[in-house]
Amino acid sequence: MIIIYTIQISPANYFDDVKILITTAPFEAENTGDISYARQMERCLRNLGHEVIYLRAQELGLAVEVSKALDTSVRLSVTYAALKKIGDSLLHCILTTIPKDTVLFMHFRIPHTGFSFSTKHLSQLKAAGYKICALINEHSCNREEPTEIERNYQTAQLIPFFDQIITFNPIDKAGLLETAGTKNFYHCADNKTLAKSNAWTLFQVGNAYPEPSSLEERISLIPAPILSAQKYDPGPEERPDNILMFGTIRRNKGNTATLNLAQLLADKGVPTIQIKIVGKVLADMNGFNSFRQYVLSTFPERLGFCADFKPLERMLAEKEHRVEKLSSLDDYENEFNSLCKEIVSDLELQVTKKRPKALPIEFHIDVSEESFRTLCHQSRYGIKFDKKGFCDNASTIINMMGFGLIVISNKTHMMNPVFNLCPEEELPLVLLDTMDPEAELLFQTILNLKEDTLARQRVLNNLERVMTTMYDPMRVTSQVVRVLEKALNVECHAKKIAQEDDKTDQTENESSSNRKSP
Repeated sequence: MIIIYTIQISPANYFDDVKILITTAPFEAENTGDISYARQMERCLRNLGHEVIYLRAQELGLAVEVSKALDTSVRLSVTYAALKKIGDSLLHCILTTIPKDTVLFMHFRIPHTGFSFSTKHLSQLKAAGYKICALINEHSCNREEPTEIERNYQTAQLIPFFDQIITFNPIDKAGLLETAGTKNFYHCADNKTLAKSNAWTLFQVGNAYPEPSSLEERISLIPAPILSAQKYDPGPEERPDNILMFGTIRRNKGNTATLNLAQLLADKGVPTIQIKIVGKVLADMNGFNSFRQYVLSTFPERLGFCADFKPLERMLAEKEHRVEKLSSLDDYENEFNSLCKEIVSDLELQVTKKRPKALPIEFHIDVSEESFRTLCHQSRYGIKFDKKGFCDNASTIINMMGFGLIVISNKTHMMNPVFNLCPEEELPLVLLDTMDPEAELLFQTILNLKEDTLARQRVLNNLERVMTTMYDPMRVTSQVVRVLEKALNVECHAKKIAQEDDKTDQTENESSSNRKSP
């Protein structure tokens, strides 16, 4: 969850003395994730001249709870208990320290890494006078999962509290409208079930409801942000045919497809293509198992490689104690990823000394933004496959596209219609009709792009077009800022400007009259 607390905000610097508090609850601290989005918003808002404060939940002494909320290998009951404690603490912090004429900007995903605030929390915030703008991501991307009913139920309970809602794809927007049309809303503050006709209005302090405002009118559809660049940065035209995989190293992130492709490249004896795996290892059992799978497949024991995973296993066994002792989940994750780097470095040293044949995979764990940029410019292709399609991996894909990579992804029912309904000759990326591609298909796709210069250049031209228009980083950011401004009392601002204009006109008229007087 990302929250931007702001007294006043405007992309055009209409307001003075702007103060903004950005705070993140539990999400992965990675270049593709929500914490990076908060940091980019912080930078951009500072560049607009706003005073910004950034606060994270673990800085309120909640490192252990954040760790539990992020751990994808624990039961949901554990996740929810941690989220509740985080929500209670954040609520107390807001009510006691944040001015009431403030907009809260919340990024939430339900249920797992999700939303710390319940309807009880939100009703207290609304009663206190705060306005709330929500960025809702992945609402509709898990339609086949058992948690769908619970996900929709929770979302339905929260929607009435939001003054403005942002989605990154039309499917999520449609899903929210469907959810709102089929669920009853319940307001905890007055134990009153809202009538369906009022389901899309906001409950205000007092007895009266505001003028009807449909959810359709309150939802703003904004392209997903690029998180690691301020502008489109395609890099050099001449670059190696390397392949880059970017994102959290954990299950369901294309591990099998990547390993199969690497094995095929080795079998075919293609020395000019390396696969660069870039990202952070998720510091839980799922992340560990995925990392271990990558390492053992890349540096197989049967060829004499020896990898020691015991330090990582000990860290996981002592996770809660270590996080509590460190008082920072960041410190724990950094130590965990440092151990992962050491394992990879040791295995690479074994390659140098013993010269056994490893798969053509390079590991780049927990890299800086500048290093990520360099790695992208040292590659030509990006691969990102997921059953959830573009809507879930939008930020990851846009990041790779932002540095000039030709991204190969998959068509799904969740694909952004901007691309899904686009003629093939206008596509800025390559889409395959499968969620689990065979290595041969990936290899052939890359080979075709390598040999067909015109086709490759067409994709690059389309890529430049969308990255300098629809997905231009600053354009997307300014759209988010405008939505926040919309959630403020714009009418008062317009009235104030009109009053100032009238005052200016009056002064000018008086000056003119004085000049005409004898």
